Amino acid sequence: MRELRSDARQVRAPQPHDGAQVHHGRGHFGEAEAIELGAEKSHALVRYGQALARQESPTLLLSRDAKLAGVLLRDSTAAAILKAARELVERRRAGAAADDDTAQEVDRAVRRLGAKLRRAGAPGAKLKRVRRGGAWRVTIELDADGPRAPPAF
Repeated sequence: MRELRSDARQVRAPQPHDGAQVHHGRGHFGEAEAIELGAEKSHALVRYGQALARQESPTLLLSRDAKLAGVLLRDSTAAAILKAARELVERRRAGAAADDDTAQEVDRAVRRLGAKLRRAGAPGAKLKRVRRGGAWRVTIELDADGPRAPPAF
């Protein structure tokens, strides 16, 4: 008997015995459940569980009667589950790319603001971007004990 792991490598499975677990990456199924679902669907469920924002085990997804496009995961095809997993991963990557673009825009704004502060008479101004509550913010440190008052612009 062979099992299909979530990284799509074929490996020799241990000899079946009562209560054996079939491991698929982070998740696992009972032997009977894995046999009932089949290797492809088991693999697809593992990939889907890993693609979720809060990684879930396939067994937990099935026990919660999770649905995919209105159909129970147990009744969905392996291809549909894998497609949904790929879409989740692509959506997460697109969001990360958008966050990177936003962070770069904030960095440019921080550099422009720093230059403006230095031209206005605050040569030691320190600016830093931080993220609080999901929003980007800029913190500014000015030397209040310096020879000049904080700049006004």
